[in-house]
Amino acid sequence: MKIFEKYNFAVSGNVISKNEFCRLPFMRKEKFNKDKLVKVIEKANEDLCKDIPLLTLSQYRAYHTVGSTSAYGSPYRERMNMAIRLCFAEIYTGEGKYVDKLADVIWAMLDESTWMLPEHTVHMPEEATVGMRVPRVAGERYSHGLELGSAYRSALIALIYHLLGDEFDKISPFIGERIVYTLKKRTIEPFCNYYFRWEGVDGNKVNNWCPWIVSNVLFTTAVIEDDTSVREDVVNRSMTFLDNFINCYKPDGGCEEGPTYWNAAAACLFDSLELLEYLTAGKVNIYSEPLIKAMGEYIARMNITGVYFVNFADSHARASQDGDMLRRFGEKCGSEILKSYSYSMLKHNDAPMDVALPYRTLRNYTSPTVDTNDKKLTAATDTYFADLKVMLLRDSEDPENGVFLAMKGGHNDESHNHNDVGSFIVYKNGKPVLIDAGVGEYTKKTFSPERYTIWSMQSLYHNLPSFDGIGQRNGKKYASKNEIYDEGERRLTLELSDTYPEECGVISYVRSGTLKDGTVTVEESVKLNKESLIDFIFVTHREPIISTGGSILLAEGMELCYDDRLEARIESFDPEGMNTMYSFGTDVLYRIHLSIRSDRCEVSFIIR
Repeated sequence: MKIFEKYNFAVSGNVISKNEFCRLPFMRKEKFNKDKLVKVIEKANEDLCKDIPLLTLSQYRAYHTVGSTSAYGSPYRERMNMAIRLCFAEIYTGEGKYVDKLADVIWAMLDESTWMLPEHTVHMPEEATVGMRVPRVAGERYSHGLELGSAYRSALIALIYHLLGDEFDKISPFIGERIVYTLKKRTIEPFCNYYFRWEGVDGNKVNNWCPWIVSNVLFTTAVIEDDTSVREDVVNRSMTFLDNFINCYKPDGGCEEGPTYWNAAAACLFDSLELLEYLTAGKVNIYSEPLIKAMGEYIARMNITGVYFVNFADSHARASQDGDMLRRFGEKCGSEILKSYSYSMLKHNDAPMDVALPYRTLRNYTSPTVDTNDKKLTAATDTYFADLKVMLLRDSEDPENGVFLAMKGGHNDESHNHNDVGSFIVYKNGKPVLIDAGVGEYTKKTFSPERYTIWSMQSLYHNLPSFDGIGQRNGKKYASKNEIYDEGERRLTLELSDTYPEECGVISYVRSGTLKDGTVTVEESVKLNKESLIDFIFVTHREPIISTGGSILLAEGMELCYDDRLEARIESFDPEGMNTMYSFGTDVLYRIHLSIRSDRCEVSFIIR
């Protein structure tokens, strides 16, 4: 669905000027919430004594030489963190003590040969650089690429220049002149003059990159660009690219990239919608579209409790969103679910500062503090995303009480995919019992042909069976089928035979999952064309204890009951590359193996 195309908004003559935009309430320094700013002062004072992180060619090349995204990415982002902390501290104090150091940090960023992250050099304009490990930064074919890093670097500098440009002018007006020139050359001009694959202009599928970059380019343009025709061009292009993104979504609004990426997908779409609304004085407005509302409510439904989420795909078990953004999203789309959920996030993270989302950070720090003490979160008890093929069930509207079950179908070529079709997770009273381990630090291997050699991407490390040690394969053809969600029985049934490769010999594999009265039941019916070792695997973060009579003791006082024909064993493993201490409070994970050698198997697993 291409919503902007449907409305055919008239842009010419309807885009406000830079001065008008900068007079909006949230753009003014006096509107900052001083209570929230207090929290940044201590770190800003530490920044005054720190060296600006060095960025070297060797660090840039580390992605290609050793596969590291952090060698360059960590100091790159720390420069941005220093800049926004120093900026906000100066706004709080107004003393001038942070300006010189802030100007040094901004100057250092302007001196960088490129703002593109090394893993993203493929997003240079094709005529400028093809397959190079260092982007072209000189010569006749020199042109700036536009990707995530360069877009949010640009928006951050634009924000700081808007807030403290007058202080920079006291040092020299050439600072501001250089900032404006650089932002136009590195961001606005490439956006208007080149096409990039993340825009979806070739009809290709796009992901979170599209709204994330568009939101940052829109903000940069709103603050920096004086030329009305350029402002109108950016608005027009933004609506076209956002339509390409929206068109990749089905009516249920499900984000196949997972909850962690919702923050950069549907949430950045909302950032873009707000900016388009403000830039056109309210004339561009699509909040009433049901799909936009559904895309927003996805994150509230995927929340288990507090900071725990259903973490299918490249998602972490723990995450958070900006509560103020969620509240505005809910209000503008008329969603009670989102508004209720926003109070939960406000309780856990009332002042998020994200340098990759400068506009959203600005809105948070210019929003009043919300008293959440009398706000009670009411969670959706049953949800089925019919297009995404994900079922979510819980015992109670109180997310901190009762058992929660999530189970997924779908296919193994989703954006940020793990080979996990048919997998499920179980929580009790908001705490993990059977888990999805999540995703580790990104490396060069993560988005290469070697992706599925990483253990956390494999079905063997999800709550799924293997056949003679063979798990699911990646690709769109490896998909569930005959999905049936029975709302009355609270059951999802999936045929999973096609998710396994031919050598497994799976004729039929039907899995169903239900939650009733605090008990999860997973029923399995397997038929193979040969005798194999059928090994049902369950992953957990607390050491399981094999008890007697077909029972294994799990976390949170629950137990896994199984047919004692199955042979049980427990395997501990090192979750290499993962911060499971943050997600689950442990550096060791466990796989429960319940296996039988046969050509068919019909069993039930009861978690209670």
